[in-house]
Amino acid sequence: MAAVYDLLYQLGVTANYTCFFHTACAVSLCVEQPDRLLLVTKWLYPEVAKQYRTNWKAVEWNIRTVSCIIWREGRSLLEELAHRHLEQKPRNAQMLAILASSLDTGPLAVHGLGEAAALPEEDDDVGVVDEPVKDDNPIVLSLHDYELFSFLAAQPGTVFSREELMTNVWGYTDYLGDVSLVNVSIHRLRAKIEDDPSNPQFIMTRRGSGYYFEIS
Repeated sequence: MAAVYDLLYQLGVTANYTCFFHTACAVSLCVEQPDRLLLVTKWLYPEVAKQYRTNWKAVEWNIRTVSCIIWREGRSLLEELAHRHLEQKPRNAQMLAILASSLDTGPLAVHGLGEAAALPEEDDDVGVVDEPVKDDNPIVLSLHDYELFSFLAAQPGTVFSREELMTNVWGYTDYLGDVSLVNVSIHRLRAKIEDDPSNPQFIMTRRGSGYYFEIS
C-alpha cells in the first residue's frame, strides 16, 4: 500500500481526506486483481465501501474527487504514467487503470520474447522462453498480464481488438463493453518489456483495430 500512497502524493493528492484512502484501497485492489476494473460499480466500489464501513456511492464520489485533484495538480505525471496525451479527464475506471498499471505486481517471471511461452505445469508460477530480454534479467509480470503476453506472442503479427482479447485471453463474454482491463495489461507489458514504452517495439498498436505482437 505504501507504493500506492507515494504515487498519490506525487500526483498531488494528500492524506487529509477520506477520499485519499478510498482511492488508495481501490488502486491496490485493482493491482491485486485487475478484473475488478470490469465491474467498478458492482464489485470494486462495494468492496472498498465494506472495508471503510460506508456505501458504494460515497466511494465513487471520493474517487471522482481524487481524479479531479490529479487532473488539476498532477496531469503531466498522469500522462507520463498513461504513456499518452490525455485530451480530457479520465473517468474513474480509466484513472484507476492508469494508476494500477504503473505499479509492480505479481512474482511471475518471463525470461524472454523469442517464442510463445506457456506455463510448464498448471500450478507453476514461472514461464521460461529461450532468449533473455533485458541484460539477462527476468521480467516480472502478473499472471494476468502473462496470459496476455503469451497469447499475443504465440500469434505474432495478428491484430486483435480489445474485445477479442477480453474473450480469447480471459474468457470474458459479459463485461458490459468495458475493456479497461486490456488497457491495464497493455500498459503493464509495455512498461516491463519495452525499453521505451512510449515507442514500443514488441506490443504494437494498429490504430482503430487493436494490438499485435511484433518480432524484430
